Amino acid sequence: MCLGLEAFGYSTVVLGDLKPDYAELVAAMGGHVVSLGRGQGTLNPLDPGAAVAAAERLAGSARRELLADAHGRRLNLLAALIGLNRGAPLSDTETPYCRRPFRSSTSTTPRATPCSPTWWPCSRKALSACAG
Repeated sequence: MCLGLEAFGYSTVVLGDLKPDYAELVAAMGGHVVSLGRGQGTLNPLDPGAAVAAAERLAGSARRELLADAHGRRLNLLAALIGLNRGAPLSDTETPYCRRPFRSSTSTTPRATPCSPTWWPCSRKALSACAG
């Protein structure tokens, strides 16, 4: 089915190919297979990706909007991950503790990401405060 839809211009994304039925097909079609799991690859859900680099090329409100969007996405994901880990959502008083490392990583040090050393010291403090 994927091959037929590809002929009509559709792109297929297969998430969670457990068997793996689609890995060979995707590779044969020139697609990119990302293997994730225990001992296979890594995924950093808090990495802003290309948003910070793109924001460096922008100015004014476009830059602020892009950074605000990246900040909001990472904050929502961090809150969800903490909530899943501890079995309860963040309260309104806990959320600001998780907001701080993202603000500093996108405004005061634009090149800092969750992978860089400048981000982690502040993040560890915020995460421990949020995790209770």
